Amino acid sequence: MKYLPGAFACAFLVLCTHQHLTSQIVYAGQLIAYTSCGVPCNAGIVDPSASADGNTATYSEMRNNLGVGNYVSLETGFSAAASPEALVGVPIRKSGLLSDAALLAALRIELLDPSGNLIMQRNGLAATDLNVMDVTQNLYSVSMITPPGSYTIARVRISLGGILNLTSQVYAGDPFYVNAAAGCGVQYANTVTGSGTTGVCVLCSVSGAANVTDASLTNYATMSVPVGVGGRTYIEVSFPTGGNAGDYAGFLIGDGTGLLDVTLLGNIDIATYNGATLVETRTVSSLLGLALLSGGTPSTLVGFNASASFNRLRISMGALASVLASMRVYGAVKYDPTPPMVSVATSPDTVFCSGTAASLSATAGYTSYLWNTGQNGQVITPGSSGRYMVTGYNASGCPFYSAPKNITILPAPALPSMQAANSNCIGGNALVKAYPALSTLNYQLRVSGGAAIGTPVAGNNDTLRLFSGPILTNTSYTVEVTNPVNGCQAQVAIPVTVQVPAVPASVFSSNDQTGCWVQAGDRFVHFMQPGTDRIIASLNPKSSNLGWVQFTGYNEPTEPQVQACDASQPQFLYPALRKHWTISSDTAPTGNILLRFYMHDADHTSLATLANANTHPWDDINSVSDLKLTKYSGTNENDIFDDNCGTGVVTLHLPAESGSVTAGAAGFDIDGTSFSGFSVTGFSEFWLSGAGNSPLPVTIGHWQTGCQEDGRVRASWNSVSEVNNAFFILEASADEHTWTEVCRMEGAGNSNQLTGYQAENLVLQPDHSFLRLVQQDFNGERSVKALSAVHCPLWAAGADNEGWKLYPNPARDFIRVEGPYPQDGALHYSIMDITGKTVWQGNSSVEDGFYLQVPVEQLKSGLYVLRLSGAAEKVFRFQKR
Repeated sequence: MKYLPGAFACAFLVLCTHQHLTSQIVYAGQLIAYTSCGVPCNAGIVDPSASADGNTATYSEMRNNLGVGNYVSLETGFSAAASPEALVGVPIRKSGLLSDAALLAALRIELLDPSGNLIMQRNGLAATDLNVMDVTQNLYSVSMITPPGSYTIARVRISLGGILNLTSQVYAGDPFYVNAAAGCGVQYANTVTGSGTTGVCVLCSVSGAANVTDASLTNYATMSVPVGVGGRTYIEVSFPTGGNAGDYAGFLIGDGTGLLDVTLLGNIDIATYNGATLVETRTVSSLLGLALLSGGTPSTLVGFNASASFNRLRISMGALASVLASMRVYGAVKYDPTPPMVSVATSPDTVFCSGTAASLSATAGYTSYLWNTGQNGQVITPGSSGRYMVTGYNASGCPFYSAPKNITILPAPALPSMQAANSNCIGGNALVKAYPALSTLNYQLRVSGGAAIGTPVAGNNDTLRLFSGPILTNTSYTVEVTNPVNGCQAQVAIPVTVQVPAVPASVFSSNDQTGCWVQAGDRFVHFMQPGTDRIIASLNPKSSNLGWVQFTGYNEPTEPQVQACDASQPQFLYPALRKHWTISSDTAPTGNILLRFYMHDADHTSLATLANANTHPWDDINSVSDLKLTKYSGTNENDIFDDNCGTGVVTLHLPAESGSVTAGAAGFDIDGTSFSGFSVTGFSEFWLSGAGNSPLPVTIGHWQTGCQEDGRVRASWNSVSEVNNAFFILEASADEHTWTEVCRMEGAGNSNQLTGYQAENLVLQPDHSFLRLVQQDFNGERSVKALSAVHCPLWAAGADNEGWKLYPNPARDFIRVEGPYPQDGALHYSIMDITGKTVWQGNSSVEDGFYLQVPVEQLKSGLYVLRLSGAAEKVFRFQKR
C-alpha cells in the first residue's frame, strides 16, 4: 500500500502546540515579500504582517485595480519547512460571500521550497476549492496535498490578479501546514484492472504495470508510444473502495528528468470509469493549474475532482509528432478533499456570562479528542474568550478537524461587600448595605438560596441600602448584581445573616431602649430590649415606610399627674400609668399606624385604684379597655410630661384594641400582662390614663348664619372649650344628605377659653339651602356641631346681581324684586319649589326703574325659587313663612 496524507478539511486559526501521533500544526511566522501599497491603497497589500504574526484573528488585505494580467503578491514562510505528504492550507475571507467566479479565478496559491523554487500551485480557483470554516465570517480555506518526494515546502505565495474594470479584494490569513498520519483519508490504487494499447499502436508498450499498485513510490510502470503511431497506451486501476462525486483522483507521473514536457502532457488523458463505462475524461495539460510541478522532484501529481461516482481510474498516452513518447507512472490516488468535519455544539451559546455553566461539545464517535487549548475529551468547559477548535482522531489515528468556534465570555459584574446588623425586633426589616454599588449595575436583595425581595435597585456609586421583608426568624441574605447592558449576573458568595430576638417573655423595665428598620406592611413589629426577652412595644406601620424607628420605655416609681398643654379642664388633670413611651422615626407616617403598649396587670390595677378614688369620675378605670392615650407633639420627647407644652400640643386617642397578652391576641404569651392598642398618625411622647365619662372634647356656645349685602353667605360661632381639635369644616347641602365642603378653619387644639370663629364671603351652589358646622379631631374623628337653613336673597354673589333686591325674605303675603332690567318688553316669571316643580307663574312688562311684585300668600311654608325670563334671566331664592 502506498501512502499520502488525508485531505485537509479546514484551517486552524489558533496555533496548537500539542502533537497527536504524527500531526502537528505549524503556522507561517515570517513575512518574506509583498507588493507595497500607496496611500490611498489601490493595488497592493494592506497590513502584510497580519498574515505572519501568529495572530489568527487578523488578516492582510489584498487589493488590485490594475486590470487583467497584473498581480499583487504576499509571500510568507514557515520557521520549519513542511515535509512531503503534508497538508497545506491558506485561510481566505471576504467582506461578503466569496462566490464571485472572476475573483476566484484571479487567485493563485504557490508552494515554494526554501530557495523559492515552485513546488506546487493552484492557479485560478473555483468554488469547489473552498472549504467553509466559519460561515458567519465568510471564512474559507484552500487546502493542498503534497505528494511524496525529496523536497521541502518553506514558503507560501498568494497572488491576486486584476479583474476587468473592477477592484479585486480579499483578505488572507496565516498559512499553515500539518504533517498528518499516513493513510488518513487517502486511498492508493491496489489493483491493476487493465493495461495495454488501444487502436493501432505498433511498437507501443506498457511495462511494469504492477508497480503502479505496489507499496513503493519509487517503482514505476513505463508507457511508451513511438513517433506517429495513431494508437494509445493505457493503465487502468481500481481502489479498495469506489470513488464519490467530488473526490480527487489522479496519477503520480514523471519522465525521469524531473521536468515533464508540456507537449507530452497534451497527449495524456485521465478518465474515470464505472466498470467498462466511461464517466468522464480530462487532458492533463488542462489540469496544470492544480498540478504539482517538478521543481526537482521525480513525480508530478495530476488529476481532477470527479463530478460523478466511479470505481476505476485510467491514464492513457498518445504519440508525439517527432520524438518517442515515454512516461513513468509511479502510483494512483483518490481522496475526499472535504472529509467529514468535527462539529462543535455550544451551550448555552457562543456569548455568555462568566460563571455560566457553559460547555463545548464535539461530535461523538471519535476515539480521542485534542482541543487547541490542550484540553482532552469530547466535552470541555471554556475558560476564557477566544477561538476554540478540536481535532478528533479515529481508531486508526487519523485526524478530523473542526471549524473554529468564537467564544466570548462576558465578565461578571463586580460584587460589593455586604454588611447587615442583627435586628432588635421581631417582624422588622433588615437593612443590608452593599458597597460600592456602581451606578452602571442593578442590585437585587435575595434570601440566600431563595426568592428575590422587592425589585432591583440601581447603584449610587456609594453605599446602597436594601431592605428585606419582615423577619420573623434568623435569615441569611445575599445580593445579586446584574449588568443591565449584557444581562450578566453574579451573587455575593458569602451571605450575611440577620438574627432576630427570641419570643417575648416579659415586659420592659425602666429606660429600656431599642430601634429597628420598619417598612410598609400590615403586620406588627415587636420591639425588644437588646439581649433580653423583654418587649417594649409593638407597631403596625400599615402603608408607611418609616425607616429607623426608635422606642424608649419609661417606668415611673408612682403614677404621675398629667396636665394637658394650654388646658385646665378637669379631664386633663388625672393620674397616668407609670409606664410611658417616646417614639421617633426617620420618616413621618403617611397614614394611620397602630401602636400596641404592654403593661403588667398590676400596673393598670394600681392606676385604677388611684383614678377611681379621686373626685373625677371621668377617669375611672374598670379594665384595660378604659385606658386612653395622651400624645404630646412637642420637641422635648422624654419621660417628663409637662415640658412639652412650650413647643407642642396634646391629643387624645381612644383605644382601638385591648386584651391579655396571649398567643391569640398578641401573638405570644406573657402571664399577668395586658396590652392596649391605638391608631395614631404621628410619633412623640405617649402616656396612658383613664378614659371614662369625660366631657365633650369640643363645646359650641354660639352658631349663626346670615346673608351679606352682595348675596354671599357668612357664618359665625364660638367654642366654650376645645380638646384635641384639629379644625372646623363648613359644609352645604340641598337635601341634608349629600354635603359639600365650602370652608375649613384651623381649630385651637386645646382651649378652656371662649374662642370665636367667623367665615365670610361663602359661595353656595344655587340649590344648596342648608349649612352645617363639622369638627374634626387630630386623630381624624369627626362630629357635627350645628346645622341651619340658609335664606339669602341671591343664589350667588357676582356682577350679574349688582343692583338687585328681593324683599321681604322671609315673606308672608308677597315678594318684591327691584333691579336694572336690561330693556323694556315682556317678562315671564315662575316660582318653583325645592323639587323643581312650578307652583306659580305669570307675565308682566318691563319699564324703566323695573320692579315686580308677586303674591306668595297662596304658597305653603318652605323654600322657593323665583325665575325671571325675558331679555335676560335672573334667579332668586326666598323663604315663605
